[in-house]
Amino acid sequence: MLEIDSHPQGRSRRARRTPGQSGHPEEEFSDYLRGQIAARYAQADMTAPTQSEWNRLTRLESRGRFPTQALRTASEVYHSPERFIVHDDPDLLVINKPPFIVSQAMSDGAHNISLEHVVRKVYGPTLQVAHRLDADTSGLIMFGKNPETLVDLGLQLANKDLTSLRKIYVVLLHGKFKKEGEKTVKADLAFTNTPRVRVLQPGESQNRFHGIKDSKTAFTPLTLYTSQPDTEDYQTLTMAQIFTGRKHQVRVTAAQCLGMPVVGDTVYGDKDSNGVPRQMLHAFGLRIRHPRTHESMILEAPLPADMNHELSRLTLVKNY
Repeated sequence: MLEIDSHPQGRSRRARRTPGQSGHPEEEFSDYLRGQIAARYAQADMTAPTQSEWNRLTRLESRGRFPTQALRTASEVYHSPERFIVHDDPDLLVINKPPFIVSQAMSDGAHNISLEHVVRKVYGPTLQVAHRLDADTSGLIMFGKNPETLVDLGLQLANKDLTSLRKIYVVLLHGKFKKEGEKTVKADLAFTNTPRVRVLQPGESQNRFHGIKDSKTAFTPLTLYTSQPDTEDYQTLTMAQIFTGRKHQVRVTAAQCLGMPVVGDTVYGDKDSNGVPRQMLHAFGLRIRHPRTHESMILEAPLPADMNHELSRLTLVKNY
């Protein structure tokens, strides 16, 4: 199912509130989350770099050598965590994730170091990431310091409850919106045995996919640019609010539903990134209900240096 709604700027539509994931009662889903959290603790221990691997990283740092960008990023977070902390209390840690490092390790050992590994090394083994960002996506990411916090965050994320949760991205897209104002995209995303996700087309059989999940994303253009003066090679700085947390959701719906791939995204866009170091996608804003106090929290992470640098290379056309 694919559905695109356009409506005037300043108006928004509320997602339908659901009691739990896949229709399960909240109590049953809470038990499911606790089991997943316990499994993740075990997996994080299993996939964590060994002491010898940490020692190797230390030796490489002392020589100023970083065989991968992920190790360089891990070193920056490990030695200067205060640069990346947005919020820290006894239950919740929110970090402004730098790009070029995965959020959490995979059980198949595909990545030998993750942001979760580094944070646990700094703050202790009880921390666990509450949700994921792609390796090359920057911005706000939450860590729970105890199982109770993780269960509460998991319920907020699964329920898509806009009275407590809101996730806002800022993204630079190729192309130009035909109309001003918010454009809401509802699409079924098809998952295969490859890293790529695709939008399921109307009438297409679901049998050959590993899974189908619904998604909803609201795109609002902010600023229009061109790559060169007096050309129509447009790029649009855009706000994207996600109502569902699906893998590659913003990237795949922008590319395949709007026809406006993310600048620098070589998976869903042009294979040639034209010198852009990564996909220009940043988790900018987050509104949640604090798991213990139940107070509403609004958190923001300013655009990173590489996105600001990319914008500085463009020619301003107009602000929406």
